[in-house]
Amino acid sequence: MKLQDFWSHVDPASADMCWEWGRGVGNNGYGRCSIGSHQTYAHRVAYSLSYGPIEKGLFVRHLCHNRKCCNPAHLATGTHQDNMDDMRLAARSNWGEKSNFCKITESDVLKIKQMAQYRTQQATADHFGLNQSQVSRIVNGKRWAHL
Repeated sequence: MKLQDFWSHVDPASADMCWEWGRGVGNNGYGRCSIGSHQTYAHRVAYSLSYGPIEKGLFVRHLCHNRKCCNPAHLATGTHQDNMDDMRLAARSNWGEKSNFCKITESDVLKIKQMAQYRTQQATADHFGLNQSQVSRIVNGKRWAHL
């Protein structure tokens, strides 16, 4: 596809609604397109066409949380952390309790932090069926840092 044809594949319903990409979508739900021989995400192209080049290292975030949306008014740049915060706030994350691999709950994490103040990390780990290194990461804020 040529860059000048990009907008012909977007349905601009109205200024304040999502403009969904009307072509291919990747396994992750984001609109995908080829500009020349370069594969990219449709929302990144929409942002670049509307606002200019995307600063190196920044993500284009969907403020509407619709992965197929190309409405420039719904897009903003931000850091990886900004993008992760958006995902968590929109409850689109499979991290923490939502993960299929999670052994503990947020309530358990709070108890672990309390117990580790008066018991060894190993004793706390044994109580919850974890290993000591997992407890250490929780206590030091490297895991479950939002709590």
